[in-house]
Amino acid sequence: MHLFSAEHNLLGGYAFIGEGIPVATGAAFQTKYRREALGDETADQVTASFFGDGTANNGQFSSV
Repeated sequence: MHLFSAEHNLLGGYAFIGEGIPVATGAAFQTKYRREALGDETADQVTASFFGDGTANNGQFSSV
């Protein structure tokens, strides 16, 4: 939960459970935007967000 490394592109370090979900959403969106809207062919990052079933009841997560 408290992993962060600019060198390895790990965007972590959140004190509350579920805070990584919107950050991962933003990171994934910037990759999609750079590739599709800006035409940046080097934007090929993969975004992953790990959380347990207890986090799924937070407002940032939607199973719809």
